[in-house]
Amino acid sequence: MLTPVFHPNISPVRICIGDHWTASEKLVDLIIRIGQIIAYQSYNIRSPLDGEAARWVDEHESMLPIDNADLYPPE
Repeated sequence: MLTPVFHPNISPVRICIGDHWTASEKLVDLIIRIGQIIAYQSYNIRSPLDGEAARWVDEHESMLPIDNADLYPPE
């Protein structure tokens, strides 16, 4: 990440994309999934990269900066 992101599943050098990745996943789907993570549309506080962010999210879920934009390109 070039800009710091306060997120349970993002560290300065890693993004945890979850447990359900397969080698057949298309690159565009992976990029969309990362965008959903950054937009707080997807997060996991049970297995965080950033424990402090996970605690904050758990205690302030109603304050999350959720962006509901659909990141999938039009077909």
